[in-house]
Amino acid sequence: MVRKVLQAQNIMRPLVMIAIVGNIINVITGYYLGYHTSMGFHGIALSRTLGNIVLPLLLLPYFACNPTHLTQWWSEGWNLREAADHVGLFLRLGVPGMLMLVMEWWAYEMLALMAGVLPDSVVAVSAQAVLMNVVSMLFMVFLGISVAGNIRVGNCLGANQPRRARLVSRMVLSLVFFVSTIMALGVFFLHDWIPTLLVNDAVSIEQASHALMVWAPFEIIEGLNCVTQGVYRGCGKQDLAAKTNAIAYYIVGIPIAAFLAFQLDFGIEGLWLGFGAGLSVSVVTLLYILKRSCWQQLAREARERTAQ
Repeated sequence: MVRKVLQAQNIMRPLVMIAIVGNIINVITGYYLGYHTSMGFHGIALSRTLGNIVLPLLLLPYFACNPTHLTQWWSEGWNLREAADHVGLFLRLGVPGMLMLVMEWWAYEMLALMAGVLPDSVVAVSAQAVLMNVVSMLFMVFLGISVAGNIRVGNCLGANQPRRARLVSRMVLSLVFFVSTIMALGVFFLHDWIPTLLVNDAVSIEQASHALMVWAPFEIIEGLNCVTQGVYRGCGKQDLAAKTNAIAYYIVGIPIAAFLAFQLDFGIEGLWLGFGAGLSVSVVTLLYILKRSCWQQLAREARERTAQ
């Protein structure tokens, strides 16, 4: 939550430095606990927890050295009555925003569950784990662009600059298209090598390699979808994006994935093809609605929310 408050003020550098320190602690403790104690894999999991604990603690010295970042918002202290008046608005924006994210997370988890009941489930789950690691790592890049677009679009609309907000949305979408295309090409041309970094079973490597080759083009769709949803957050249209995600993933994507994997025997490749189809429906729908949106109206709605 504190991170979001700082991001809304366009304060990014300290968050990056804190994240770097947290990752260093995570890697060092993970290596030590995993390879130099009897904890093994459990030590690696514990190191992740320690890294997460360190992140908020590192904010304390930052705020001690930069108190203005707190006092400019809370110079008069806490007013719980005024805060309670905004709970409804917070929930109207926050709950759909949460659903936007968890709809996609849950869909990925459903893919993992379906991979577990495929024939030769051990190989399928191993291949699924490889793809999830690759997708999660690349998603972090898209998420960074998405957060930047979210903040800038929201700030521009709040400042009654609808033309600039539209320009920012087009800029971040163009940027993520370029970045995701490079990543998709990387996944495609390195699909034989990437699995060898994560598993050592020859059959699992071959299965994951085929699945990565199938999924590679959808990395472009994944990037566009992630950033488009960031733009929707900046516009205050989380509810519309959440509904679109629900339909695209659970009425289109997951059923197609199940059909391809189990009825047509496409296996793990079928699961990800189906999920990619749902992802494509989501991004096409959201981009179409965004193109037809009136940015002047979005700016008026942003000012009305600010005035509440």
